[in-house]
Amino acid sequence: MSTAALAEKPTAVAVIHVEGVTDIARLIDSRLSEQLINLAILRLPREPEAAGGANPLWYLGQLSDSMFALVLATADREVIEACLAQLCASLREPIRVGDAAFHLTPYAGAAIMGQDAAKPALLLDQARAAASEAGARFDAGLLLL
Repeated sequence: MSTAALAEKPTAVAVIHVEGVTDIARLIDSRLSEQLINLAILRLPREPEAAGGANPLWYLGQLSDSMFALVLATADREVIEACLAQLCASLREPIRVGDAAFHLTPYAGAAIMGQDAAKPALLLDQARAAASEAGARFDAGLLLL
């Protein structure tokens, strides 16, 4: 993100909070929650397609057991929203382990470098706050600042 800021390249950061993972770890087993997150990550699309066939470069990293950070090489809000919607839809699909099916609930928020924040740490904080607000206020589970 720092390199993108220096080069003035469009960059957005999204935070995806996956609700349900912490509860599974606490109530059932932490190894099961890790397995569910790993299975959910493995089935994510390799290249989420945005509106108009745009495929921005992106990188997904795990911030915690239930939170991901997504860095996108775009400032186009429609493209960001389309990518996040596709990733969240994949995370919402039931995950089958043996005879059981587990349902996770993702909430996402995004912030754009230069528009919502000028520093990478603040950009991440803005995206995290947007994801928390999306989880608290919206059924859709997606909020762009």
